[in-house]
Amino acid sequence: PPPLPPPPSPPPPALPPPSSPLGVSVTTDASAPDGGAGRRHQRVLLDASQMTGDPASTLYDYADSISLDAQFYLVDTISGTALDQAKIIDLCESAAASATCAIGDGATTSELKLLQLLNRTDTIRGDPLLDASEIEDDGAGSNVTISHANKVEIVA
Repeated sequence: PPPLPPPPSPPPPALPPPSSPLGVSVTTDASAPDGGAGRRHQRVLLDASQMTGDPASTLYDYADSISLDAQFYLVDTISGTALDQAKIIDLCESAAASATCAIGDGATTSELKLLQLLNRTDTIRGDPLLDASEIEDDGAGSNVTISHANKVEIVA
């Protein structure tokens, strides 16, 4: 039999989306409804371990390049006994000049996620913002441990 004609060439690949900053891997954590007018905020956890020491503007510039209106928060997980959320937020906001801090969803008096809003001018840190002795000395909890896994929470 005669040889088969060559298969048609595949269509050219579509242009890839803008590349994310070096060392960034994104994993979707969950989406949670926001109290706003029917708008749902997407919350995504980002591994920023390769971005330690980089300016947060890298993240905002990338979000701008894909028309994403987002905020970025560094995440520290605090565990202990009788954790006082209000005192911990006060400590966070005094530890990082002009920082805006919040407590993540699902917080209890024994574990919470401390979220520090990153401004464009902030540097992505590789260590916890607070240490256990600061929290304990302020009476904001006891038997405190803190972990900072180089995670950034994106809220869009």
